[in-house]
Amino acid sequence: MTWLEKAFTDLMRGLGDWITSFELLRGRVHSSPILSFPITVFLASIPSFSSDVIQIVYLSIVATLWGFWLIGRAWTRFLKISVVWAIFTSMIMLPKVYLSGSLDPLVTPLRVLSSLLVLEASATLFGTKSILEGLALIAPQLPESLDIMLGQISYYLRNAGWLIIAKGSRNLDESPSMRYEVISLAASELLNRGRERAFTISLARRSRVWDSLPGNSPVKRDTILIVTFLLSMSLSCVRWIL
Repeated sequence: MTWLEKAFTDLMRGLGDWITSFELLRGRVHSSPILSFPITVFLASIPSFSSDVIQIVYLSIVATLWGFWLIGRAWTRFLKISVVWAIFTSMIMLPKVYLSGSLDPLVTPLRVLSSLLVLEASATLFGTKSILEGLALIAPQLPESLDIMLGQISYYLRNAGWLIIAKGSRNLDESPSMRYEVISLAASELLNRGRERAFTISLARRSRVWDSLPGNSPVKRDTILIVTFLLSMSLSCVRWIL
């Protein structure tokens, strides 16, 4: 295995583990999806549409502090993958920086980093399932579809790298056309398995007894946490007033 193949495999596995970590976040508070979904969308949209570096950096720091406080060292995985996405975005924006002669395009990677950190912190507090169930306001079957998709994507990413390398090792031809054919075969095989796997996963999720059990009603501690979280993030909006 070459260093490039190993790097590709590690990247795919890392992305898969990141999505799996999202799927496993159960939240630290009992919150209605009608509440958790709009709050998450609102907070994540602040850095997405902001061009104020101070505001973006503030949100990144606050989201990071919340993440470490809520789940401890496990937050490091979310922090690492967010930085990786920001670096990847920076590489894309470098030609624009060179052509424009300005550093303004580098605000985009900061937006990506901050938005991801805020989204991850929100999922850590509310739980991924609670946020996804809020999508039922848009389409009733959308939460279940996205829930299954999270499991499918993580499975594909963890196995895509190894499958491509396994199929590529059987071919001695190193031409670009053959490499493309190997990638196509690997993707086709994963997609062919996907239908049956998605159907099996959907049946397994529906059969969970605890999914139909009513959740505990919000207590005073949960309400205080939610309000504190919302206020600490919303303080960044003061920059729009000043």
